[in-house]
Amino acid sequence: MQTPAADHYCSNTFLVGISFTVPVIELPLRFQNVYNFSPFKAGLGLLPFAFTTAIGSTVASIAASKSRVPFIYLLTAGTALQVIGFVFLSLVPVSKDVYHPQYGFQVIAALGVGANAGILILMTPFVVEKRDQSVAMGATVQFRMMGGAIGLAIVTSVFNSYTQSRLSKILPPAQLDAVLDTSRAIAALNPALRSAVRTVFAEAYKLQFRILIGTSAAQYLATALMWQRKPLRAA
Repeated sequence: MQTPAADHYCSNTFLVGISFTVPVIELPLRFQNVYNFSPFKAGLGLLPFAFTTAIGSTVASIAASKSRVPFIYLLTAGTALQVIGFVFLSLVPVSKDVYHPQYGFQVIAALGVGANAGILILMTPFVVEKRDQSVAMGATVQFRMMGGAIGLAIVTSVFNSYTQSRLSKILPPAQLDAVLDTSRAIAALNPALRSAVRTVFAEAYKLQFRILIGTSAAQYLATALMWQRKPLRAA
C-alpha cells in the first residue's frame, strides 16, 4: 500500500456494496408486497435504479479521468446523492397506489451509488503498489459483495422482526407464515386485513431505507479518512 487512502479504501467499497445490493433486492419486493405488482412488473420498477447506476459510474469516471477532478471530491458528491435518494425513499407515503416520484428518488440514489462504485475501481492503481494491483482489484469485488451480503442480512433481519411483531397481532400463525412467504397470500386476504398487512410491509420497507441512510452516511467518514494534503486524482 502506498497512500493513506489505501487504509480506508476497502471500508468505502464495503459500504458501497450495501448501497447497491439492498435496493436491488428490496425495491422489487416492495413493489410486489405493497403495490401488488407481478414479479415481472416489479423488475421493471427497478430499471431506473439499475440503468442510472451505470450512468453514474460512467459520468464520475469521465469527470475523474478527463477533467481530473480529485477522487475524494467525487466520492463526497456520490455519498451526498445516496443519502438524499435514500432519505426520500424512506419517506414514500404509505398507500395502495404507486407513488410515482419514488422512481426519481431511485435515480438520485443510483447516481451516487454508481459514481462511488466507479471511482473506487478507477482509483485502485493510485492507492496500491503496481505489484498489488491485481490483488486489490479482486479485493474490491470481494469487499463489495461482502458488504452487500452483510447489509442484506441486516435489513432482512430488521424487516422480519418488524413485520412479525406487528402482523402476529392481526393474523393467525398459518396466515402469518403464508404472508411472509409469498406476496400472493396477501391478495387472498379480505380487504380490511389486506390493507393492514400492506401498511405494515410499507412501513418495514421504509425502515430498511432508514438503515441505508446510515450506512451511506458512513461513507462520509470513510472518505474523510482518505483525505491527504494533495488529493489523489487520475494521472
